[in-house]
Amino acid sequence: MHQSDFNLIHQNQNTESKIVASLERIAQAFRVLLWQESKEFALMPIQVQVLIFLLHHSGEKRKDISIYHLTI
Repeated sequence: MHQSDFNLIHQNQNTESKIVASLERIAQAFRVLLWQESKEFALMPIQVQVLIFLLHHSGEKRKDISIYHLTI
């Protein structure tokens, strides 16, 4: 049976598990920051994520996303 990457004993013995746990902590911090930003601007966190995506991607990529969502 595979050891959980969140098992502290396994983390201390396995570099990959440390990386997974660290990335999870970063993701949690990102979610908290998104929540704070969304409250400040009266948006949902997913709306903030979409706006961040649109800000940092080219026009062609934004066009691809809008066409994809229109076809769903």
